[in-house]
Amino acid sequence: MEPRNIEPLFSLKQVDKAANNARTALRANLNVAAEDEEIIENRRASHAHILNTWQATLRGRVKKSECQVVFAQRQKRLPTIYDKFIRWPKIPFSLMQDIAGCRLIFQNQEDLQTFREALHTSKSMKHKLIKISDYIVNPKKSGYRGIHDIYEYHTQNRPDRSKKWDGLKVEIQYRTIIQHYWATAVEIADCLTKGRIKYSDGNKDYLKFFQLASEMFARVYEKMNSCFPNKSNSELVKEFNDIESRIRLLAKLKAAKIANIKNKFTSGNNVILDQYFDEQGDAQINIEEFKSLPLAQKRYFELEQANPTHDIVLVRSNDIDSRNSIKNAYRNYFVDTVDFVKYLEKALLILKK
Repeated sequence: MEPRNIEPLFSLKQVDKAANNARTALRANLNVAAEDEEIIENRRASHAHILNTWQATLRGRVKKSECQVVFAQRQKRLPTIYDKFIRWPKIPFSLMQDIAGCRLIFQNQEDLQTFREALHTSKSMKHKLIKISDYIVNPKKSGYRGIHDIYEYHTQNRPDRSKKWDGLKVEIQYRTIIQHYWATAVEIADCLTKGRIKYSDGNKDYLKFFQLASEMFARVYEKMNSCFPNKSNSELVKEFNDIESRIRLLAKLKAAKIANIKNKFTSGNNVILDQYFDEQGDAQINIEEFKSLPLAQKRYFELEQANPTHDIVLVRSNDIDSRNSIKNAYRNYFVDTVDFVKYLEKALLILKK
């Protein structure tokens, strides 16, 4: 069976029991039992179908839109799901809402809101919007900003359509390019420092670094606030410089080596990015591209099983300059901090005046 046609084979009760068993094993530093992993993997893999449906819908809307939009998609990796089992022990696996995800990156807030409102009010939309998390109005503790809409999948009521996937969830993420520079820099910093800034965990100075950067980005480039709305410009600059003098994280990001691309790719239709770190700690990235989505999905699942420590993602782009579009959407895979550093240094100068 093609990966995009894998269907849920187990009841929600079986899914949650397998997840609980896995959680217990992981906490004891044991391997997850094969029968439990089979159930968990089927639940994860069955989201390929709804992700394929959603990416087609969103890509079509992007083509018709007058906005400049970068589109990306991903399925949550098994190690990431296991990590979430530990971080959110009270949430049943059957209720996990972000196994399948699409991301849309806009040039500004106005374009983001216009596109999103059009999707919300579309009469052709059959899927149910069940949750909105607006981290632009209410930024996360980490300083993360963006909007996450959760949809519940519902098949069109037609004789040729199966309802086997009904009820599965997909997360649609909306960011501006400024918010994206910040978010990908966080992921790169986590790789460089072996930290967990993304989850507001670990070194407090690293977390404060990105909280202050988030406030500066929001204030300077989007005329908004983030997690420190009451701090003056001079306070932001002083606190940031004090932290940077201790941890030198900005210097580390400036000095970070862009990942060594081991093979070139020419298009952006169906591309697998396979990132790993060599013995010297330098980022390497293997890239494979495919003419058809089913072939790409098949290879994606093979690579995930063969390389559990790698960070692997299957991406697509409908941009004219699709190669650069993918590099932009997945900056963390390429260890590209150039724009984050540039805009942060510029913000510091502006706020210092």
